Amino acid sequence: MVQYIITPWRDRDELIKVRQAFYQKPSNGGPPDKEAWQNAVALVSIWAQRGNCPHLIESTALLISASVNDKPGSSAYAVRAAYSAAFCRFVTGLLDGYQDKKHKLSMFSIAKNIGLPATFVELRHQCTHEELPSLGKLRGACERSLDWIWKQYWSSLEGKDTSQGSDEEPESVEDLSTTLQEYMAWKDGTESSDEDQRLSFVRRLRKWDIEQVLDTLEEFREPGAADSGMMLKSIRLTRGILQGTADQEAFGPVEEDGGSGGNDHANAGDGDANAVEPTSSGLADDDEENLGWKLWEGPWTPKPIGTPAKRRAPSGAEPSAPPKPRQSKLAKEHNISGHEENEIKEAFSLFSIPQKGEKEGVIPTQDVKKAMIALGVQPTKPELAEFLEILDPDSEGYAPYSSFVAICALKMRAKDNDTSAKDEEVEQGYLLFTNGTDGPITMAHLKRTAAMLKEDVSEDLLKDMILEANGGSGLSKGVGKDEFAEVMKRAGVWR
Repeated sequence: MVQYIITPWRDRDELIKVRQAFYQKPSNGGPPDKEAWQNAVALVSIWAQRGNCPHLIESTALLISASVNDKPGSSAYAVRAAYSAAFCRFVTGLLDGYQDKKHKLSMFSIAKNIGLPATFVELRHQCTHEELPSLGKLRGACERSLDWIWKQYWSSLEGKDTSQGSDEEPESVEDLSTTLQEYMAWKDGTESSDEDQRLSFVRRLRKWDIEQVLDTLEEFREPGAADSGMMLKSIRLTRGILQGTADQEAFGPVEEDGGSGGNDHANAGDGDANAVEPTSSGLADDDEENLGWKLWEGPWTPKPIGTPAKRRAPSGAEPSAPPKPRQSKLAKEHNISGHEENEIKEAFSLFSIPQKGEKEGVIPTQDVKKAMIALGVQPTKPELAEFLEILDPDSEGYAPYSSFVAICALKMRAKDNDTSAKDEEVEQGYLLFTNGTDGPITMAHLKRTAAMLKEDVSEDLLKDMILEANGGSGLSKGVGKDEFAEVMKRAGVWR
């Protein structure tokens, strides 16, 4: 008996075109076409309305949509909220599809069974129950999620991308930037132990000398040239090449050169470009090949990430709270919290290089703007010129960590005192809850938000949230914009 499957797309070609738009490979290694992204997201939205749209397709569209909205001038809080909502819906919806209705399993055990990285589940917990993660973490999470979805769903579809003409890798003219992007995505993936694939990349990469490779990796770090995930991968690979920890067959020096790689790394064919000090990409595991699950042998005990839900402590026991980041002497000098200093250090580490006598290393002055953009405090041109004079008065080309903290703290305080920026951030965050209406935020709005995130939140808890926000004025009053602003302040969005 013939079994018919109703799909929301018109034909297979339409589905392949959407895949091609989502996973673009620009020939010049530049940024993807965001207009093509938007058109593909709009088409998937129509598919979702028709019904029977696979969860991984919808999740791809949500993650891409969050990336499209991550642009200069957008509210950092609104962008973080968009990334968090998309990531939570992807993870929660995926794991719910494997849930046993009779014997309910934990998210952690389901994720382990289907090969979802452990850090995905932990970051989903943080997005849902704690202060929203930093943009750096969320951008890295988005990048890794799209890679995972590609391997689990999109790569298995039969059909040709019109831009390439074939599902196989091109055999004729290869672009170095494309090859490097594919290599870095493979190296960060779960199949990086595939020796045949490694040798294939070695043959392709040996066509170019090491200087060409380093120049192309440098182009990835130019503002707007690539997304933050690819920028981070290029930094790691560059460090690996310079320090001799990258695959020496693919990136080693030519024999007669006797360069910095030396003979000490002659057997480093299986070396990992990520063996250098890890930077916080949001989802970096110590054991990539095991997706982080090697850390969780035996009965699963989830590691608390932040403040747990309030519960009545057993008699005689004192409730424990996770410690807040300790405020260092440097943080006290510049009037910033330990959490804010950690965010500055995370942005600094993305671009820092080792230097004798500097514990945290130094940052090239050409990367100062990029680091501040990653931190969410992008300087204007006049501000940047002034900051560089402060950071590098002798024009040595480098700036120490302590000076970088000073200018970032200055910019953070200016942002805190900028009432217009606060008002705009409140406005955008408020509209996310009220679905674009004037408000106030009601029970219906909170239920809609919980349903969008696929969170099972009790009605009593939602009532408590409204009453706590409006000072107990009643459920019918809801939460006004001023009260919402006060909640954001208490949550640490600003001081």
